[in-house]
Amino acid sequence: MKYSKILLCFGALWASSAFPAPAPCDTLRVAFLTDIHVTPGNVQDSLFRVAVDEINASPCDIVIFGGDLTNLGSDAELEYVHGLISRLEKPWHAVPGNHETTWSESACTAFARIFGHDERTAFRAGDYLFLGYASGPFMKMAMGAVRTEDLAWLAAEAAKARPGQRIVSLCHYPLNNDLTNRTEVTATLRRLGIPLTLFGHYHRAPSLFNFDSIAGIQGRALRGKSDSDAGYTLLDFWGDSVRVREKTLGAEPRTRFTIRMQDDPQTLALASDPTPPVPDYKAHAQLVLQDSATIYTGPAFYRDLVYYGTTQGVLRACDTRRNREVWRQRFGGALYTTPLVAEGLVIAGTTTDGLRAYDARTGRER
Repeated sequence: MKYSKILLCFGALWASSAFPAPAPCDTLRVAFLTDIHVTPGNVQDSLFRVAVDEINASPCDIVIFGGDLTNLGSDAELEYVHGLISRLEKPWHAVPGNHETTWSESACTAFARIFGHDERTAFRAGDYLFLGYASGPFMKMAMGAVRTEDLAWLAAEAAKARPGQRIVSLCHYPLNNDLTNRTEVTATLRRLGIPLTLFGHYHRAPSLFNFDSIAGIQGRALRGKSDSDAGYTLLDFWGDSVRVREKTLGAEPRTRFTIRMQDDPQTLALASDPTPPVPDYKAHAQLVLQDSATIYTGPAFYRDLVYYGTTQGVLRACDTRRNREVWRQRFGGALYTTPLVAEGLVIAGTTTDGLRAYDARTGRER
């Protein structure tokens, strides 16, 4: 009899140490919504209104949106869905998804104006620091990617974490081979001590992923296989643990899984995507210059000068022989179109300042 009691006590002790029960006094309750895909008057419009009413009546502390808030990413849809989200009586934060970035009629400038940040948001809740950022695509129908300057921003914000504060990553895309720079992103998160990322994009039940030892929690889409299956994800954070529950509208939440944020056996047992091969350009190309921002424009040339634009809104003229910058012009939004060089002028199409022309040699505006 004593032996059985000892075994039972040991089993209970192991279970409690693996997945401690959330303590009401220090649990952070998060409603996580992603892929809500609202267009004025569509089914998701009605379903999201129900979800907002449910969340307002719930004990949730904070609401997080993981992108794909709209269908077409139009300015009108962004204004509309922002109005619906603003009905929440809880603090909320949102990042864009591919439906906001790849089809944006304003090159994402409307998102910044309406949502109050340039697709990056850092916020604290309880003992946690959440760092949200865009994951593209930033060109029509391209692959997802995290911009170079956003990775630098992650490092700067992570350095501001308070002692003992745990950091959670938030973006729309999974950190797998759906991102063109997946290995750079996961290496950055590991270096910064960020053990967990929240994401959407996949329209399936809340699921657990392993992204090169980074735990990934995928939130479900608002609309399920049918209208009666609509819902969202609930996350309960306490200490190093996260409980993931699925909340169908009008029903009690169901626990899907509970993990530790750091080195959880369930996470590590999952296979990561194979590491993509790294192309070797050394036999065919020579590195001439490198920028601290992402470059989506093509290069334009005039004698020894090369011209290009960056996602930070900078038009640069560089002398390739002397390896130095000759001049630069800065705009309010990212540059995506390749500059045109003709008759001693450089003409740039911008997302915020229209068409601009500059003297190719001096950079003086014409």
